[in-house]
Amino acid sequence: MLSYLESLRKKPEHVKRRVLYITAPFLTLIVVILWFFSAKVGGNFSSTASELDSLKKVSPKEIFSQDVVNIFDGIKEKIKEDTGSFFTR
Repeated sequence: MLSYLESLRKKPEHVKRRVLYITAPFLTLIVVILWFFSAKVGGNFSSTASELDSLKKVSPKEIFSQDVVNIFDGIKEKIKEDTGSFFTR
């Protein structure tokens, strides 16, 4: 990746812009997809007092890593649902 970036720096401006116009929407799409699935996976946002107490005992890093795992699990489930319905038609 770093070698590609180095070679890209040496290219003309119009080539750099072309790469920019291709990669920026692609990366934006990835962020939107992750955001969309995280909203679907999140479920119920109301918390009880005991849940809030248990969250105070967990580090933010652990919460974030668990959220990432939940997002990817949700994506995997959605893909399985979609491919299953696609092949049964």
